[in-house]
Amino acid sequence: MIERWYSYVVFRFTLEQIFWALQNKISFYNGEWPPCIGEFITDEYDKQQKEWVEVIKQASTYTEAPIGKRQIKCEAYFAKPATIIAEIDKRLETTREAGEALLDEINAGITDIDSLSRPARRALNYISGWRRRRQSYSEWKKQRTYRQKRDEAVISRH
Repeated sequence: MIERWYSYVVFRFTLEQIFWALQNKISFYNGEWPPCIGEFITDEYDKQQKEWVEVIKQASTYTEAPIGKRQIKCEAYFAKPATIIAEIDKRLETTREAGEALLDEINAGITDIDSLSRPARRALNYISGWRRRRQSYSEWKKQRTYRQKRDEAVISRH
């Protein structure tokens, strides 16, 4: 099976990316980006179709030291992983018990988003997205429940 892996450049807080980050949270807490080994699935922006698509890539096997000038980085090596996991943690705090259920299920070894319980799935849906939500988790949940009931009523009329 081909594993998923995302670089910092393509990380957009999608469901899959947040789930992957939570599965690899120990690496993030240690200030390291999880390594990619062998073949992996990642996202890539297709300029012609103007959308993000999944692609299969092969990890680089280049191991020699670079030749020429050394590059000086303008930030610490742990800044990017720390930024990502801090944002996810901040979003998870707002979901309370549902966020704890999500973390417990990931720690228990669930590797597929479809296998998550309903509260864990709701928490994952709430924390995903490019920006943080402006409404609280309880307000968001009520709004989603209202929309589902409304849609079911419309379908039953037809």
